[in-house]
Formats: sequence, structure tokens, C-alpha cells
Amino acid sequence: MHNELVNLFKRDLWKDQRQLYTEIIDGSEQLIKEYENAFELQTENAVLTYLSSNGCNSVPPISLVDETKAQMPYYKGIRIFNLLVELDFLQGECNDESAEYKRTIIRKCEEQQQIIQRLLCKWSTSDDLRIAYPHAKIKTIVIILSECLGIVFDEKKVDDEILNINEYWNSVANTPFRDATPKNMLLFNPELHLSKFESEDDRRNFIKNCIADGSFKHMIEHPIIDFDFCSCIHNTTPEDDVISLKYHERTWSGITPSQSDLVWNGYKPNGQRAAISFLIRYFRFGGRKAAYRLIFPSGHCIRFKHDNDVFYFDKLPSIMLNLWSDCYRIYPNLMSFIETAAQQLRIARSTIDLFRAARLGSNAKCYTDVYPY
Repeated sequence: MHNELVNLFKRDLWKDQRQLYTEIIDGSEQLIKEYENAFELQTENAVLTYLSSNGCNSVPPISLVDETKAQMPYYKGIRIFNLLVELDFLQGECNDESAEYKRTIIRKCEEQQQIIQRLLCKWSTSDDLRIAYPHAKIKTIVIILSECLGIVFDEKKVDDEILNINEYWNSVANTPFRDATPKNMLLFNPELHLSKFESEDDRRNFIKNCIADGSFKHMIEHPIIDFDFCSCIHNTTPEDDVISLKYHERTWSGITPSQSDLVWNGYKPNGQRAAISFLIRYFRFGGRKAAYRLIFPSGHCIRFKHDNDVFYFDKLPSIMLNLWSDCYRIYPNLMSFIETAAQQLRIARSTIDLFRAARLGSNAKCYTDVYPY
């Protein structure tokens, strides 16, 4: 069973199968990105071209190298996620300034993502090639967590509930899948690039000193660059962008959202759609991190060293219930699975690195920021 789990993890959840590296081309450092297939590359090229030609200056220019490889500028800076991590670490040392800077950064990101969502919806009318983000991803997480954590459940009933979700999802997923997580945004300020420091602790001390002397205010006035749009091969719901940005573990305000908190650009709120959007997004956020921790712990301690997978499974049931009171009635087995997974993940510890033992590419570089380790 271990081999099946590892292969499933590699196929559906392993983040480092797409090669990323830099080269000096015509005197400037360029990011070379390899894609799984030509359609991914064609989609990202079409999206970036459309966004930039319609006034969105926060996305990189892209040049095709071949049918599955592209180049774009390598922006030295810090991922928004990592910047929020540092500001979280500094809360308590920097009075209220750290929290206020964090709110400012999230507001700036939200303004840009609203524009991008609006433009992507216009772009999407030009073709109908996208399909809904695959519900099979939910099943992958269920299989991996149940095997690794020893969760006993009625597989047939859970499968039926996942199929029900898929039918509903296909009827409401009409928005290009931007994947608007703070890990797909970067503050373009070379002073904060990790290569300038001996460690993350060293960079954190630098940020702390900048907050103390007042210079940090100007450091975050640099542009925020949005990247990674190959996910636009799929459709999702309008709530997904909002959830990905504002209800990530690092951006969570502590306030459970209402239906109206979860839509931009004039979309009409919908409680069931919002609840299912949270389920699919939180399964992806929390499930991938949990799978890394349980199957590939040596990769987890680099890529997800600042993440907590339990957060997503712990929060999900109450969020869904608040948005849509029927969730437990219609999906009793899946909701029970989520609650059990949250309990088990709190105490779960991996004793063997199954992915490394299988030698299936686990020697690829892992990124803790936009800089490999």
C-alpha cells in the first residue's frame, strides 16, 4: 500500500515536479519554467498576455522557449506569504505596527486580485476549454489521510457524497482558477530577497530594525507581482479567490466569514456555493501540507515549515455550518471524516520518509520562499 500512496502523492500533490531555475539571458536573470503539458503553457501565456494588455501591470511578461517551457523575469523579493510569516513572528516585539503593516499588505493584495478576477472573467468568455477544478482531488486527500492516520469510514458513502459535490461543483464553477494564495504573490523589493541574508532569522531581524527606524513603510510600497496562472486551465467559483487570499492560515483575521464577505465584483452571495468552495480550497490547502508531513517529512520541513495543516481541518466544519446549515445533513460522512482528520492530525507523527525511500524524484529542490534550499 505504501507504493500506491507514494505514487498518488507524487501524481496529485507533489509541488516540485515542475522544474524552475534561473539563467542569465541578454544580461538579465530570467526564470525558466517548465510545464506539465503544452496546454498549461498556452493557458498561462494567454492569461498573462491578456492581463498585461488590459492594464494589469502586476504580472510578468512571458516568452515561449518551446512547447512546454517559458521564460520570464526573475523578480528578487519576498513572497507575500513569507513576509506575513515574518510580521507574525514580530508581533509583540513591534507593538501594533507589525499587525498594521500586515493589514496594509493584505488590502493591497486584495485590490489587485479583484482587478485580476474581473479581467479573467472577461478573458474566459473567449473560449470554453476549461473544466471545473477536479473533484478527484478531494478523494486523493481522503485516501491519503485515511491510510496514514488509520481513519475508519464508510468508503461508499463518502464516495457518493464526493460525487454529489462534483455534480454541484460543475454547475457553479464558472470563474477561471487564479489560485490567489499569498504564496503566488511577491513583494518586488530586492532588499528582502533571502539570498542577501544568512538565514530567515537574519532577515527577520533586518525587518524588525526597519520597522523600528520607520523605513519599513517605504519598503512595502514596492510593487506586488502576481505569478503562476497555469491553474487557469480549470474553473472554480468566485469565492475561491477570496478564500485563498483572505482565509489562508496567515491571513485569517479570526472572524468567521458570512456569505457576503466572500464575493467580489458584484457576484451574488450564495451560502452553499461558499461552503463547498471552502471545503475544496481547505482540502487543498490543508491536505497537501498534511500529506507532505506524513509521506515526505524532509520536504515538508522546508516547503511548509511555516504552515499548520491542522488549521484547515479544524476550522472547516464551523465555517461551512455558518455558511450553509444543511452541510451536515447532506454530507454527514464527509463532515465526520473532516472532524476525525483534525483530531488525528493534531497527534500524528511520521516515523519514515516514504517519498525519499521510494526514490521517485524527492531530490528536487524545495523552496521555502522564492529561493531554493
